[in-house]
Amino acid sequence: MAYEIVRYRPEFKEGVLKLLPRLWSQNPAVNAACLEWKHERNPYQSEPLLYLALDSGRVVGMRGMCGARWEAGVSRREFDIPCACDLVVAPDHTNRGLISKIMRFAFDDLNKRGTEYVFNLSANPITFLNSLAMGWRSIGPLQKVSRKIIRETHAARLRRLLGRLPTALSFARSVKNLPFIRGYAQTITSASAADAEI
Repeated sequence: MAYEIVRYRPEFKEGVLKLLPRLWSQNPAVNAACLEWKHERNPYQSEPLLYLALDSGRVVGMRGMCGARWEAGVSRREFDIPCACDLVVAPDHTNRGLISKIMRFAFDDLNKRGTEYVFNLSANPITFLNSLAMGWRSIGPLQKVSRKIIRETHAARLRRLLGRLPTALSFARSVKNLPFIRGYAQTITSASAADAEI
């Protein structure tokens, strides 16, 4: 079967929306809103990067590239890179090499536009193997990273700070006889002793 592979244009929107229940939601309004937000109004690309497979004018496959802004390096340089996403094929067109055809067209188009890199952060096992077979390179598995923010109460912070006083007090006593620091040591000793009585 001869498929036509094309870039997304507004006249294909209804055909894309007919495919999206297989990918996103059974709710057409949700799919339309997501398509508009993610691809049509993406702030990191000037136009939608959706690649479609057509069979006699009917949209039967789609691969999206979602614009994303990345930051890297000590200089915190920002750069925009498309991320492969939103892969769907109509059930009556699976197992026909359609994904490879769409991806070859997409890579060729992105290359002509000056795109050097494309990321894929969410490939399922089958897509991952197909991607490797097409020449994608794995940079390794990603693991969840999180940072716990500890909110300290005023009482806990005061206890922690007061816990440091014995160290400051003993340091001040040990250096108080040095001529150049005598004045500062007396100030530290007086302040530490006064704080310790609180």
